[in-house]
Order: sequence, then C-alpha cells, then structure tokens
Amino acid sequence: MSIVQTAATIDHMVGKEQRFQISANTSQWSAVVVTNRLGWWQRRALQSLYEISSLPENWDSYGSRPPTENAVECAKRLIIQIDRDNFLQPRIIPISGGGVQLAWHSGVRELEIEISTSGFIVEYLKSERGEPLDDGLLEIEDRSRIDTFLSWLIA
Repeated sequence: MSIVQTAATIDHMVGKEQRFQISANTSQWSAVVVTNRLGWWQRRALQSLYEISSLPENWDSYGSRPPTENAVECAKRLIIQIDRDNFLQPRIIPISGGGVQLAWHSGVRELEIEISTSGFIVEYLKSERGEPLDDGLLEIEDRSRIDTFLSWLIA
C-alpha cells in the first residue's frame, strides 16, 4: 500500500489495526503510528499533518520550503501524546520557512503551538477574546503543562 493510499484509508479501516505514516518530503518510512489507539480528532490531525508535509517548494509563493521532517515529527509526537479522546481538532498550519503550527479555538479562547524547523523550539500563545494572555517556550515532553493548557482552553 502506498503512502497516499495509507493516508486516504485511515478512516475506512474500522476494526482493523490501522497504521499511518508521516514522512515529510520523502517517500521513506520514518515512523508508523497505530491509529486505532487514537481518538478521531488525532487521526484527522495526523491526516492534516500528512497533507501539509507534502507541500511543494514555494507553496506560499514567497519561496518557502514545506514543513521540515523535524517539525512534522515533533507535531506528530505532540498530537499522539495528548491523552484526550473527544477533544477539539486543531488546525494544522504550515509556517513559512518550514515550521508547523497547531491551533485550537474554543469559544473566546485560543491556544497556538508553533514548532520550529528544527523541531526543538516550541513556542505557545494563549489568548482570550483576541488578546494575548501568556506566551513562551514549551518543552514538547512536558505533558503536565500541555494538559494544563488544554484544560484552560475548554474551561
């Protein structure tokens, strides 16, 4: 099964072990995710991540490169580690220069997590009614802090 077929059938393989692969800008397997252990929103977010990882050079008409493999891998790890079944699906947005942004909106609250091209620098922005409340750097493995942000978002 090709990568495209794998991505296209992610929601059609109910009851079977589903696998989804994301490898930015290559046709090689970088990782396999068993998707039947993920929530619907996570599968859809991974699908969106796969789609932006396939963007061509100059996708924004300003000479930007597509998201780097490091940024895509970091975003994938973040999506997978969130332990919430019925949560809000984030918008997955390519960032000019090769980064990835995950953006959640709930009522008047917004949470944006931006991953650099290296996949090591992760910034966040919490805002309410369009006004920034908090921003800074975030460790992608800091599950407790990420969970606190997500709880704030839906409170």
